[in-house]
Amino acid sequence: MADIFKEIKSKRGEVASIHSAFKDYPQGVEAHFHFHEKILFGDGPLDRSERKEKLERFSKILTKEPWKAHVEFLKLIHEGFSHPEALHATMVVSYFNFVNRCVHA
Repeated sequence: MADIFKEIKSKRGEVASIHSAFKDYPQGVEAHFHFHEKILFGDGPLDRSERKEKLERFSKILTKEPWKAHVEFLKLIHEGFSHPEALHATMVVSYFNFVNRCVHA
């Protein structure tokens, strides 16, 4: 078992199916896991409850019409998000889009 799978198991208790599916590409699993840890569980500018509650409209636009996301990004700023919070929101939404595409592929 590659070191990254040992690390994931020690931190999460088990290896998620998204990671297992890419077992033949451990470098990709490692990059994905560490990105996941930093963006979703790290000390970002948005706490976890804010990530869920305030991002519905932005998430829909960034997911379905990403070419329009810059306007929605500016709306987040106008609505009181700091620039770092809006950037963090962008990475959170983009992360889930990335994972969904990996799963479907």
